[in-house]
Amino acid sequence: MRKRRFVWSVDILSLVFIAWVGVTLIPLGWFWYDPGQVVISNSSIENPPRVDFSRKISRPVIMKYQVIIRDIERNAVVCDPASEPFTYSPDARFPDDADLVWWTGGDDRCWPREPGTYIAETCWTATHLFWGLIPDKTVCRTSNPFTINLISPEEAEQVIQKQQDLESQVEGLSRGLEMLQHN
Repeated sequence: MRKRRFVWSVDILSLVFIAWVGVTLIPLGWFWYDPGQVVISNSSIENPPRVDFSRKISRPVIMKYQVIIRDIERNAVVCDPASEPFTYSPDARFPDDADLVWWTGGDDRCWPREPGTYIAETCWTATHLFWGLIPDKTVCRTSNPFTINLISPEEAEQVIQKQQDLESQVEGLSRGLEMLQHN
């Protein structure tokens, strides 16, 4: 009788262990949170880059994140802010005007003020899964390389247009001056 009870206990514990291992192997994106891709626009030292991001939050989950902004040319970390755990909710909406400062939790250091090429790596860690019975799960995404210029492409176009306007005005003034000198 004792032997049978022992074997039955081992069977139950084995099944529980196998179920636990199976659940710990489930990727974060399958059941809780799929971050999609992070796309950061090129910008200037005057305007923070915009961030475009599509994510899928399948169910409420307690998570924290960390962002690392790196200068590719110098292989240097610009900033590395991290959040405290908070609940990600399926009804949360991504703001339309999200920029790099917002993306990094309001950390103004993360908007590079030196011209160069940068990259962002963002990692999300789900904590307290199944009441803390499952180890934390982390998923990371690396953004596209993005460039910070002295001026933005739009600002450069405006400068070129102003220069062309000035050249046209100087040309008109030169013609007027020639006409005055010939009269």
